[in-house]
Amino acid sequence: YRVQGLAMGMATDSNRLLHFADATLTITGTTTASLTTEGLEVVHTVSTEEVTRPSALASSTRNLTLADLGNGRLSLTDGTLVLEGFITPDQEQLFLRLSDAGGSEQQLGLLMATRLP
Repeated sequence: YRVQGLAMGMATDSNRLLHFADATLTITGTTTASLTTEGLEVVHTVSTEEVTRPSALASSTRNLTLADLGNGRLSLTDGTLVLEGFITPDQEQLFLRLSDAGGSEQQLGLLMATRLP
């Protein structure tokens, strides 16, 4: 699946906006998946009132555990990153809420994943 969406992270002295574009979600088994991130980020440092220019996200791959929650709902997690949402009946699209407690900030966002041809 091709993944697009936004996430926002907030810490004591900084705010981060993440734009996911051309990231990929691969279902690797009945209970496993992987997410490879691609996109842009912008960071606002509160104390210095500075905003960075958009820069490429560091590409990374996260291995996830997939759980079928019934009625088209699903959850994907690696312990700190949690993606929860639903898949359309034709399995062409996923709509996911992102929550990531790893690192120095809590991140929240919304993602849409579309099946690749």
